[in-house]
Amino acid sequence: MKSIKKRAHTDDELITLYKYENFKMELFPAFQDYYKNAYEELYQDHKDCDDEEFEDDSIQGMTFGNTLRYFKKYVQLIENGHRKEWAHLIADSDEDMGRAFYDAYVKIKSKSAQQAKQELLTYCKSINADEYYIENFLYNFEEGDGIYNLEKKTSDYLKYYQKQLDLGKSKVYAHKFAWLLASAEFNEIYCEEYAYAYEKAIGEGKSIEYAEEYAERYGTAITDIKRRYGMTDDDDMLEFSEERVTGNMKAWEYANENRLSNIDRFIKIHESIYLNSYFPDEPKPDLSIEDFDKMIIEKALEEFDRKG
Repeated sequence: MKSIKKRAHTDDELITLYKYENFKMELFPAFQDYYKNAYEELYQDHKDCDDEEFEDDSIQGMTFGNTLRYFKKYVQLIENGHRKEWAHLIADSDEDMGRAFYDAYVKIKSKSAQQAKQELLTYCKSINADEYYIENFLYNFEEGDGIYNLEKKTSDYLKYYQKQLDLGKSKVYAHKFAWLLASAEFNEIYCEEYAYAYEKAIGEGKSIEYAEEYAERYGTAITDIKRRYGMTDDDDMLEFSEERVTGNMKAWEYANENRLSNIDRFIKIHESIYLNSYFPDEPKPDLSIEDFDKMIIEKALEEFDRKG
């Protein structure tokens, strides 16, 4: 016969303790199963111990404490709308939130990518995330970046996002700024310039692909100037960098639309011609913007084909 220090709670004792915690009775089977498995593990580890070694504790006490900690997390996840498998994987993990989420995501995705995505969407719903946060959140997991500092990233993102809205920024701007700054990978100036450029491109009806390319180029160019020379008011320097990015994007757009074989090479050729034409030693030709751009593209194509 097992000593009082080593025996498990009876089913009646478990039910009494379970009801005291005010958990829903329909979830009791999950509580009971976890308790029994936890007890067996602890019993195997401590079965040869003398009762005195437990002092004020016992195997049943440790088992119930571990089960209670697990089950409080489990119940919260179920109430948030998660399925039982996800709730179990998260509640049973000793890892931090980001690692636990990612491990659960990978395991469920191996059986159903749709269900794994749904669990992430359920989490986003539980924190009242908007469409922009959800887009970024799903992207991080799909790209394998969901495990790093998830709780801090989530908290920081929501804080930065709301602050930008309070300052009167649009949701598009606020999302991109908060996403970048919360990643802790970018200078704040870059986050501001990237968000500005992305919002501008979207506002002009450009594609997301274009907006991301433009924002990255613009953010890098302007940040380089502001970090190198301080918050410069040198309009000429800023104008030159902005026009360089504008020219690069015109070349990028043309090269993609026409499926040129070496986009980077075409952009480089176009950049030289564009800047020399936009900032000439002699007066610029009296052309409309459309005709001016067409002229530059034609010159760039001639050199591209000649050297290709």
